[in-house]
Amino acid sequence: MNISIMTYCYSRALASGALDLVGMLQEYARLGVPGVELVQAHAAGMPTAELRARVDDLGLTVPLLLVGAPVIDADPAKRAAAVEGMRPALDMALGLGAKQIMLLPSGDAGNASDAEVRRYICDGIARACEMVKGSGVQIIVENHGGAHRLRGRVEHMLEFADAHPDLGLCFDDGNFLLAGEEELAALEKLAGRVVHFHCKDWALSAEDGKGILAADGKRYVGAVIGVGVVPRTAAKKLQASGYTGFFSVEYEGAEDPVIATARAAANLKAILAA
Repeated sequence: MNISIMTYCYSRALASGALDLVGMLQEYARLGVPGVELVQAHAAGMPTAELRARVDDLGLTVPLLLVGAPVIDADPAKRAAAVEGMRPALDMALGLGAKQIMLLPSGDAGNASDAEVRRYICDGIARACEMVKGSGVQIIVENHGGAHRLRGRVEHMLEFADAHPDLGLCFDDGNFLLAGEEELAALEKLAGRVVHFHCKDWALSAEDGKGILAADGKRYVGAVIGVGVVPRTAAKKLQASGYTGFFSVEYEGAEDPVIATARAAANLKAILAA
């Protein structure tokens, strides 16, 4: 099985100085997790060639680069400029040997409807897929839990997939829970385009008003994989189907991120090995 960890898990540790980029990479090696799912901003200040050398020395790999782009804009010229601004990320991906770039749509929706915002995202997806064409790097998008009304449901992912035939999908099981989608049913509809998998967990919030409001009207907070309410049935089914992509650990709870991410990685390994 291919296991990776999102550097997003360590965002608080990086921001506080508890970890730096080198220390974070050493943590991957210590945990025996080879895949570094890299947020582009987390590598700021280190030349790509140096980063590649450090990754190689530790026996790691960077399968995926996460890149934000403000493609949510009514002006097509601004959407085009946002995608053009991704070229340095493409160069970084090529230098690191990453095969995928996850497009994280941002921008100003203004008074646009949800359907219009998705149209802007689809345009950004199509432009990005054309930009990387022939490079060996694939653009992917994920179902977003915090924005499940807008871009977190199966129907939204199918709409994005229709934007360009080269687009790959990242299946986030925890985010489908927030969207009120049964994960095995979601996987059945999307499996043909799934090339990456995010594993995260949620627990019901114990405090009124705290946590992310889900489609079921309940609030959830981040939990370590294996101790929350996400069943992991989709991950197991995809694994059994012969999937060769990465299962990536995501943690965004309140515990110490270094300790919690280590537990999450160990639990995911055990779940997939069972």
